Amino acid sequence: MSYTGGVIPELIGNVSEAKRIFSFLKQALLHTTPDHPFRGPQEYCCSNLVYQCGAEGNIAHFTGKEIIFDNSRVVFIQDFIGGNIVDKLHTSKP
Repeated sequence: MSYTGGVIPELIGNVSEAKRIFSFLKQALLHTTPDHPFRGPQEYCCSNLVYQCGAEGNIAHFTGKEIIFDNSRVVFIQDFIGGNIVDKLHTSKP
């Protein structure tokens, strides 16, 4: 899986906020569901933080976006893409 994004520019360098946001992100990712296995659940809330994740595709190829809100203010936004990895060394060639 590849990612691009992160905390909003205004928060870069704010170590305490980054720790709080990434701690919450880790909590959200623990709630991944079998029907939405790409990153975290479609939505997860704890206190004033809300995690939302939207993805398209299937396990072979998918893209998505995850956003964290703090009191309705976007504080983190990240795009991701992923899919199956093919081991070219151990697959038979036609």
